[in-house]
Amino acid sequence: MVALTTTALNEVEADFVEYVAQQTGRSADEVQAAFLGLKRRFRFAGDGFLRLIDDLWDLQAIVLPTGSDVERLEGEIVRWYASHALLDLHRRLAGAAKLNRPKVTRSIPGVLKKLIRMRFRSAFSLLRGRTEGAALVTDGSCPAVAQFLLDTLGRPPVIVDYGCGLGFLSFEMAQRRPDARVHLLDVEGMVLDFARHRFEKHGLHVQVVPVTPDAPYPVLPSHNLCIATEVFEHLVRPMVAYEHILDALEPDGLLHGNFRDHKADSAHVSPALADVRERLAHDFEKVAVVPYKNAVYRKR
Repeated sequence: MVALTTTALNEVEADFVEYVAQQTGRSADEVQAAFLGLKRRFRFAGDGFLRLIDDLWDLQAIVLPTGSDVERLEGEIVRWYASHALLDLHRRLAGAAKLNRPKVTRSIPGVLKKLIRMRFRSAFSLLRGRTEGAALVTDGSCPAVAQFLLDTLGRPPVIVDYGCGLGFLSFEMAQRRPDARVHLLDVEGMVLDFARHRFEKHGLHVQVVPVTPDAPYPVLPSHNLCIATEVFEHLVRPMVAYEHILDALEPDGLLHGNFRDHKADSAHVSPALADVRERLAHDFEKVAVVPYKNAVYRKR
């Protein structure tokens, strides 16, 4: 176990430093110094760094495969995502840094404008929730959503985190429920391996389901809660993934995610998800509206 004494790292970053040290054989102090230098240089907690990552994805999209051969296309896109694993991991670490960014004191007019916007969004969400006959989760933070899902599920969670990234939400749920079993699904590579490392380091039960060029839609284990946040738009055949989730999800199981249309860009190979939403309305009942365009559904 690598001991880090600095307070300059948040928990996710400290885990990353330990992971890199173990993978490379370098000392934790050396890795930490290098990481903190990059974090300061690129201002991980700022919006500018996330925009830079998006720009780098777009610059490399010139080699993104296209064509009518779906099976070949799926394999090539999985390889393309795998080749960008480190870039994707830095994006996710930057997101963790942004969440831990100290709050900045704003001017009174700025605060008032922000409050007005928040009230407007809350009112809109409330209206939308009532219109859809669903409950409203007013706090969209990871801890609040995790607790809401656990309370709504009402039994020991068996979670499939589909397109997990670093698995922040499933990690939060597993910390709150020691009896939780989590299956992390994502492209085989550094992001998935680091996510597994985090779960195991913190003593949480985890298994990985790797996405590979030969198996872009792996068979899923039986589960009662699926997290599918910001993933379907990245799949060549989102309905195949949907069918796998539906088949493996237990009766009355929960599905949490965002199934709205997305802007077409290099990372969104299936930006239009009307077919998924049509099946959702048939197979699931919407039970809650969550901030940031997410919702919770219960299998009929």
